[in-house]
Amino acid sequence: MSIKPKRIKYKKFSVNRVEKRVLNETNTNKVKRQTIKTEKIKQIILTKTQKAELCHMRKSGYPQLSLANHFKISELTVSKILKQEDQWLSIDPNSTQAKSK
Repeated sequence: MSIKPKRIKYKKFSVNRVEKRVLNETNTNKVKRQTIKTEKIKQIILTKTQKAELCHMRKSGYPQLSLANHFKISELTVSKILKQEDQWLSIDPNSTQAKSK
């Protein structure tokens, strides 16, 4: 003789599942960040003067995404340059070292 398992009602569970799905969809729509696609270009090497200019522009309030588009580099590269901001701002723009890459 086999024992049959009791039937479980899933009606309430399925309603909750649908409600959770709707909540997740509405929450993700609010959280999504609007991004502007950056142009994909081969390798661009900025001069030290350009890196200093990038740091000055960031200090004056430009977001990293617009800086990336302006200099035609990735946001990651902008972030790496800004980590060494003190180094780039200490360079004299009139020196020969500033014109090198």
